[in-house]
Amino acid sequence: MTAYLVCLPFFHENEIPEIISEKIIQSLSDRRLIVKSGQVYKPYWDVFREYLLRGNIIPLTANHILRLSYNVCLKIFLLFEPGKRYLLDTLYKKMDKEGKSRSSHLVNILIDLQKMDLIQKDDDGNYFLPSNIKADESSFIAISKERIKESKVYSELLKSTESILSTKKVAEIYKNCFDYTSTNDQTWYGYATTLIQWIYFLELDIKDKILKLERGRKGGMDLGKSKDTAIIFNNPENIIKILKDILVNGIMQNIKEYPPAILRDLGVMGFLGKKGANIFFVEDKRKLLQSLLLQTEIEFKKEIARSALQLNKIKTVTEIYRASPNIKAKELYNDYQDLFGKSVQESSGPTYASKLKSWAEFILNSEKDFIKNIIARHYKQQNKIKATLEKSLKKSVSTWEKNYQKLLRYYNKYGHSNINSRYGPLGTWAVAQRRFENTLTQEQISKLNDVDYNWVLTDKKKRNYDAAWESQYQNLKKYFEKNGHSNLQARDGTLGTWIVAQRKKTLTEEQKEKLNAIEFPWDPRMKEWEINFKKWLDYVAKHANRPILAQDKLFPQLGRWVDKQRKKKRANKLENKRYLKLKDTPFPFNPIKLWIESYNELKAFKELNGNIQLPSGKQYDQLRGWLSQQRNRIKNGILSIDKIKLLAAIGVK
Repeated sequence: MTAYLVCLPFFHENEIPEIISEKIIQSLSDRRLIVKSGQVYKPYWDVFREYLLRGNIIPLTANHILRLSYNVCLKIFLLFEPGKRYLLDTLYKKMDKEGKSRSSHLVNILIDLQKMDLIQKDDDGNYFLPSNIKADESSFIAISKERIKESKVYSELLKSTESILSTKKVAEIYKNCFDYTSTNDQTWYGYATTLIQWIYFLELDIKDKILKLERGRKGGMDLGKSKDTAIIFNNPENIIKILKDILVNGIMQNIKEYPPAILRDLGVMGFLGKKGANIFFVEDKRKLLQSLLLQTEIEFKKEIARSALQLNKIKTVTEIYRASPNIKAKELYNDYQDLFGKSVQESSGPTYASKLKSWAEFILNSEKDFIKNIIARHYKQQNKIKATLEKSLKKSVSTWEKNYQKLLRYYNKYGHSNINSRYGPLGTWAVAQRRFENTLTQEQISKLNDVDYNWVLTDKKKRNYDAAWESQYQNLKKYFEKNGHSNLQARDGTLGTWIVAQRKKTLTEEQKEKLNAIEFPWDPRMKEWEINFKKWLDYVAKHANRPILAQDKLFPQLGRWVDKQRKKKRANKLENKRYLKLKDTPFPFNPIKLWIESYNELKAFKELNGNIQLPSGKQYDQLRGWLSQQRNRIKNGILSIDKIKLLAAIGVK
């Protein structure tokens, strides 16, 4: 019987006695395997396919696909009046008097309304309201709710063990319910989007489990962004840092220093408000954060976590992360694209997902002991670094072995392994093994010996190398004799590049002795300090009574170096041997002495000349610079009251 129905698309009722008994026809009709349209019986294909594939008769209205959104369906439904019947053309004119809508679009809408049992169609092609239905929104909602709840798709959604259902996941469930069709994934995604819109419109219970696809996000600094759609684009560390800064320094005074994205995030979290052009710290939040910050850092962070959890997307990601703590940012974006909206491009999606994930981690940590989690993260990071190093080492060993196998094949074919860079990558690798001899394992050295590897350069190559080295050495020696040092860097040209290279090479004892004779800078930082120290000694010898300033106009580089050593001493970061060397000289560790000396010099000038208008000339350059510095410090409010009073006494304003 089923085979006959598959082969025969439809049959007239007059043919029933000749083909099939009325009893069988009635049975098929009762089971909805066939449906009567006028005087013709047709297979009910949606039900019949299910019967052929699974042997089941699905419940009434169980497997229908809603193709159109609820708003257009409601619009057409409200056009109907009780007791009236409408042909397609009549409805088409009522729907769009301007004739802009497509008739095929209207047909699809009417099909969806029929699937939901909201309207019916007679044998003459007229559409009408069932007698028990009113053409109002409340009837539309009530009937639609019942029909969707009866559907197989809705039943499968309820059965899903997923804590959060994305549009992608809904599409997969939809597709599984109609696995006898050949519809592509993109179309299923569209059907899923439409169904989710219906579920949210009808306020069905399952909506709390389903993510609603966002259509996009507004640009600019919108501090009033909806908590339903807002994404925090900065990670927790940035938010914490800026919040602390605003609590100390205020908001409007430094508004230009804060990126708009940070201010927007603080706004949607409820910390900042906006009135006109002014942005302000919400008073209740400000007092609470200040109080918590004075108590403990942990409580301060917990309040930020609580504020972030008020945003639906942060809350959703936290629940996802709680259920799947090993989920990666890319997986989060691919599986839950509804969180990001269509305006977030695929290339930047994983970046946004990573930031949302960082908030989920931060919030879950706030629920536990922060200190323990910091320690755990530290060990996790250390293990990650260790794993990376082991992986890198394994890869390095693997690469070395591959190159050695190539060299072994070359040796077996030609009887030697004496190749150079002219032979391509393998030759370059072979030559490099001489430089890396000290880093090779004993096993690697043995393997190279097995192919008669030449560890020593040929006499000709060695002579060429020695000649080139000697030439550069003589150039450096001439530089040393002229400038008193050999501390050049790579940016200083060919000779500087050569100097840097010598620190990495394996040199002979004779070469090392030659370089030591011209004070070669084996440690460039150490050598630089010695050069500056020598400049300091020269300065003291020539200008014993002239104090040097941090911003000295005549000796700017030396002034900065002196100030740097002074600051290192105050911070206990100056090496003891350097401190002792400086202490043996009149080094100005205490700048107050310099200040008093300069002040007394200016005071003496005032007593002698009756004013503090210093004349031009080198004699007063130092004092003029010092006076300008004091005025700037007074202007910026960084000079002590005692010093301001002393300066005011001699006419400095």
